[in-house]
Amino acid sequence: MHPAREPLDGAIGNSLPSQSMKRLQVYPSPEITVTFDPNLCVHSGVCVRTLPGVFDVRRARWIDVDRAQADEIARAIDRCPSGALAYYRNPERDPSAKYQLTKAVLLNRLTLAATEDESRDTRARKIAEFIQEARGYPWVGLYDVLEDEIVAIAWTGDVAPAGSTRTELVVSVLDPASKEVVGTIAVESDRVDAFDHQDVELIEACARAAARVWER
Repeated sequence: MHPAREPLDGAIGNSLPSQSMKRLQVYPSPEITVTFDPNLCVHSGVCVRTLPGVFDVRRARWIDVDRAQADEIARAIDRCPSGALAYYRNPERDPSAKYQLTKAVLLNRLTLAATEDESRDTRARKIAEFIQEARGYPWVGLYDVLEDEIVAIAWTGDVAPAGSTRTELVVSVLDPASKEVVGTIAVESDRVDAFDHQDVELIEACARAAARVWER
Protein backbone atom coordinates (compact mmCIF):
# COMPACT_ATOMS: atom_id res chain seq x y z
CA MET A 1 0.00 0.00 0.00
CA HIS A 2 1.29 3.40 -1.01
CA PRO A 3 -1.33 5.80 0.39
CA ALA A 4 -1.76 9.32 -0.80
CA ARG A 5 -0.04 12.17 0.95
CA GLU A 6 -2.26 14.78 2.57
CA PRO A 7 -1.70 18.00 0.63
CA LEU A 8 -5.34 18.93 1.03
CA ASP A 9 -5.17 18.57 4.78
CA GLY A 10 -4.43 21.74 6.73
CA ALA A 11 -2.97 25.07 5.66
CA ILE A 12 -1.76 23.89 2.27
CA GLY A 13 -5.19 22.87 1.08
CA ASN A 14 -6.82 25.85 2.72
CA SER A 15 -4.47 28.28 1.01
CA LEU A 16 -5.51 27.24 -2.48
CA PRO A 17 -8.26 29.24 -4.19
CA SER A 18 -11.45 27.27 -4.83
CA GLN A 19 -11.20 27.56 -8.61
CA SER A 20 -7.82 25.77 -8.59
CA MET A 21 -8.94 22.79 -6.55
CA LYS A 22 -9.67 19.59 -8.45
CA ARG A 23 -11.36 16.34 -7.45
CA LEU A 24 -9.31 13.26 -6.60
CA GLN A 25 -9.58 10.70 -9.39
CA VAL A 26 -10.14 7.08 -8.37
CA TYR A 27 -9.47 4.06 -10.62
CA PRO A 28 -10.61 0.88 -8.84
CA SER A 29 -9.99 -2.80 -9.46
CA PRO A 30 -10.16 -5.88 -7.19
CA GLU A 31 -6.37 -6.16 -6.86
CA ILE A 32 -5.25 -2.54 -6.82
CA THR A 33 -7.00 0.83 -6.71
CA VAL A 34 -5.11 3.84 -8.02
CA THR A 35 -5.81 7.47 -7.15
CA PHE A 36 -4.55 10.57 -8.91
CA ASP A 37 -4.48 13.98 -7.24
CA PRO A 38 -4.23 16.63 -9.99
CA ASN A 39 -3.56 19.24 -7.31
CA LEU A 40 -0.14 17.66 -6.74
CA CYS A 41 0.95 16.59 -10.21
CA VAL A 42 4.07 18.29 -11.59
CA HIS A 43 3.73 16.59 -15.01
CA SER A 44 7.09 14.85 -14.84
CA GLY A 45 5.88 12.14 -17.22
CA VAL A 46 7.52 9.36 -15.20
CA CYS A 47 4.33 7.30 -15.05
CA VAL A 48 3.63 7.61 -18.79
CA ARG A 49 7.16 6.59 -19.71
CA THR A 50 7.21 3.70 -17.23
CA LEU A 51 3.83 2.12 -18.11
CA PRO A 52 2.38 3.79 -21.21
CA GLY A 53 -0.35 1.18 -21.49
CA VAL A 54 -1.70 2.03 -18.05
CA PHE A 55 -1.03 5.76 -18.03
CA ASP A 56 -2.16 7.39 -21.28
CA VAL A 57 -3.23 11.03 -21.22
CA ARG A 58 -4.93 10.66 -24.61
CA ARG A 59 -7.74 8.71 -22.95
CA ALA A 60 -10.61 10.42 -21.10
CA ARG A 61 -10.02 8.04 -18.18
CA TRP A 62 -6.29 8.19 -18.56
CA ILE A 63 -5.44 5.41 -16.08
CA ASP A 64 -6.45 1.84 -16.97
CA VAL A 65 -5.50 -0.49 -14.12
CA ASP A 66 -6.47 -3.56 -16.16
CA ARG A 67 -3.60 -3.12 -18.60
CA ALA A 68 -0.82 -4.36 -16.29
CA GLN A 69 -0.22 -6.51 -13.23
CA ALA A 70 -0.78 -4.92 -9.84
CA ASP A 71 2.91 -5.24 -8.93
CA GLU A 72 3.95 -3.42 -12.10
CA ILE A 73 1.53 -0.60 -11.41
CA ALA A 74 2.72 -0.31 -7.81
CA ARG A 75 6.37 -0.06 -8.92
CA ALA A 76 5.51 2.63 -11.45
CA ILE A 77 3.61 4.66 -8.86
CA ASP A 78 6.48 4.35 -6.39
CA ARG A 79 8.54 6.35 -8.90
CA CYS A 80 6.09 9.28 -8.99
CA PRO A 81 8.13 12.26 -7.72
CA SER A 82 5.18 14.42 -6.63
CA GLY A 83 3.01 11.94 -4.73
CA ALA A 84 0.09 12.72 -7.04
CA LEU A 85 -0.34 9.00 -7.71
CA ALA A 86 -1.11 6.55 -4.93
CA TYR A 87 -2.23 2.93 -4.78
CA TYR A 88 -4.13 0.71 -2.38
CA ARG A 89 -3.79 -3.07 -2.60
CA ASN A 90 -6.99 -5.12 -2.24
CA PRO A 91 -8.97 -2.34 -0.49
CA GLU A 92 -12.12 -4.46 -0.32
CA ARG A 93 -10.24 -7.21 1.52
CA ASP A 94 -7.70 -5.18 3.49
CA PRO A 95 -9.32 -2.95 6.15
CA SER A 96 -6.21 -0.78 6.44
CA ALA A 97 -6.09 -0.11 2.69
CA LYS A 98 -9.82 0.60 2.65
CA TYR A 99 -9.45 3.10 5.48
CA GLN A 100 -6.56 4.92 3.79
CA LEU A 101 -8.48 5.11 0.51
CA THR A 102 -11.60 6.36 2.30
CA LYS A 103 -9.54 9.00 4.07
CA ALA A 104 -7.89 10.26 0.88
CA VAL A 105 -11.21 10.59 -0.95
CA LEU A 106 -12.94 12.20 2.02
CA LEU A 107 -10.27 14.85 2.66
CA ASN A 108 -10.36 15.86 -0.98
CA ARG A 109 -14.16 16.14 -0.91
CA LEU A 110 -14.06 18.22 2.25
CA THR A 111 -11.49 20.64 0.91
CA LEU A 112 -13.49 21.11 -2.27
CA ALA A 113 -16.72 21.62 -0.31
CA ALA A 114 -15.10 24.07 2.10
CA THR A 115 -13.91 26.29 -0.75
CA GLU A 116 -17.02 26.19 -2.97
CA ASP A 117 -18.76 29.43 -3.91
CA GLU A 118 -21.85 28.64 -1.83
CA SER A 119 -23.32 29.84 1.44
CA ARG A 120 -21.55 28.86 4.63
CA ASP A 121 -24.57 26.84 5.78
CA THR A 122 -24.61 24.85 2.55
CA ARG A 123 -20.88 24.13 2.69
CA ALA A 124 -21.08 23.08 6.34
CA ARG A 125 -24.04 20.78 5.68
CA LYS A 126 -22.18 19.11 2.80
CA ILE A 127 -19.16 18.53 5.02
CA ALA A 128 -21.26 16.93 7.75
CA GLU A 129 -22.92 14.66 5.20
CA PHE A 130 -19.63 13.66 3.55
CA ILE A 131 -18.12 12.70 6.93
CA GLN A 132 -21.21 10.68 7.84
CA GLU A 133 -21.21 8.88 4.50
CA ALA A 134 -17.50 8.01 4.57
CA ARG A 135 -17.65 5.78 7.66
CA GLY A 136 -21.36 5.30 8.21
CA TYR A 137 -21.49 7.48 11.31
CA PRO A 138 -25.01 7.75 12.81
CA TRP A 139 -24.76 11.52 13.35
CA VAL A 140 -22.29 14.32 12.61
CA GLY A 141 -22.48 17.95 13.72
CA LEU A 142 -20.40 21.09 13.10
CA TYR A 143 -20.21 23.87 15.68
CA ASP A 144 -18.90 27.40 16.07
CA VAL A 145 -16.89 28.05 19.25
CA LEU A 146 -17.62 31.65 20.18
CA GLU A 147 -16.43 33.68 23.16
CA ASP A 148 -19.51 32.95 25.26
CA GLU A 149 -21.21 29.99 23.60
CA ILE A 150 -20.99 27.04 21.24
CA VAL A 151 -23.46 27.18 18.35
CA ALA A 152 -24.47 24.40 15.95
CA ILE A 153 -24.03 25.41 12.31
CA ALA A 154 -24.77 22.13 10.49
CA TRP A 155 -25.69 18.53 11.22
CA THR A 156 -26.91 15.37 9.52
CA GLY A 157 -30.55 14.44 9.77
CA ASP A 158 -33.30 16.62 11.19
CA VAL A 159 -32.24 16.82 14.83
CA ALA A 160 -29.48 15.65 17.15
CA PRO A 161 -29.97 12.11 18.54
CA ALA A 162 -31.42 13.25 21.86
CA GLY A 163 -31.03 10.71 24.63
CA SER A 164 -29.67 7.93 22.41
CA THR A 165 -25.99 8.93 22.34
CA ARG A 166 -23.72 6.38 24.04
CA THR A 167 -20.40 7.54 22.54
CA GLU A 168 -19.31 10.96 21.31
CA LEU A 169 -16.12 12.02 19.56
CA VAL A 170 -15.44 15.77 19.50
CA VAL A 171 -12.47 17.29 17.68
CA SER A 172 -11.44 20.95 17.74
CA VAL A 173 -11.11 23.00 14.57
CA LEU A 174 -8.17 25.41 14.71
CA ASP A 175 -7.73 28.62 12.81
CA PRO A 176 -4.77 27.85 10.48
CA ALA A 177 -3.09 31.19 11.26
CA SER A 178 -3.77 31.86 14.93
CA LYS A 179 -4.17 28.20 16.02
CA GLU A 180 -7.10 29.28 18.16
CA VAL A 181 -10.09 26.97 18.51
CA VAL A 182 -12.83 28.32 16.25
CA GLY A 183 -15.10 25.30 16.01
CA THR A 184 -15.64 21.61 16.61
CA ILE A 185 -16.74 18.55 14.69
CA ALA A 186 -18.77 16.07 16.72
CA VAL A 187 -19.56 12.48 15.79
CA GLU A 188 -22.10 10.53 17.85
CA SER A 189 -23.18 6.92 18.10
CA ASP A 190 -25.78 4.94 20.02
CA ARG A 191 -23.16 2.23 20.69
CA VAL A 192 -20.70 2.11 23.59
CA ASP A 193 -17.02 2.43 22.56
CA ALA A 194 -18.07 3.04 18.96
CA PHE A 195 -14.92 4.87 17.86
CA ASP A 196 -11.29 3.76 17.59
CA HIS A 197 -7.96 5.40 16.82
CA GLN A 198 -8.76 5.51 13.11
CA ASP A 199 -11.90 7.51 13.80
CA VAL A 200 -9.93 9.98 15.93
CA GLU A 201 -7.24 10.33 13.25
CA LEU A 202 -9.85 10.73 10.52
CA ILE A 203 -11.95 13.39 12.25
CA GLU A 204 -8.81 15.34 13.21
CA ALA A 205 -7.79 15.32 9.54
CA CYS A 206 -11.32 16.38 8.58
CA ALA A 207 -11.10 19.34 10.96
CA ARG A 208 -7.96 20.54 9.20
CA ALA A 209 -9.29 19.93 5.69
CA ALA A 210 -12.57 21.78 6.35
CA ALA A 211 -11.14 24.71 8.32
CA ARG A 212 -12.06 27.23 5.61
CA VAL A 213 -15.69 26.93 6.69
CA TRP A 214 -14.76 28.62 9.99
CA GLU A 215 -13.02 31.62 8.44
CA ARG A 216 -14.40 34.80 9.96
